[in-house]
Amino acid sequence: MEKEKILIVNGDKYVRQTLQECLESDYEVYTSSSFTKALHMYKNEQFNTVVTELVNDNEKGIEVITKFQAVKSPSGEQGVRKRLLVALDLPSRAPRNAGSPCEVAA
Repeated sequence: MEKEKILIVNGDKYVRQTLQECLESDYEVYTSSSFTKALHMYKNEQFNTVVTELVNDNEKGIEVITKFQAVKSPSGEQGVRKRLLVALDLPSRAPRNAGSPCEVAA
């Protein structure tokens, strides 16, 4: 069975790598450091989920989500009917005494 595809958009390399490491065993993970590059990737690839930061140096994640919704998918569908867009406000570094960044607290 083909893995679902996730696009992670975050300007912080540590956050991108950590999310990729946590998700790549179950998903096909793509990453981008910029919204512009991510939009280009999104136009050419069918992603099931896009995870983006809320704000970077140039644009707000909410504005970018609006741009993602306006993009036609490779199959010609408008918007994100079968896609999930998530904007996160993540710290750029994990706490010093934290366990694995992939662990989920119960």
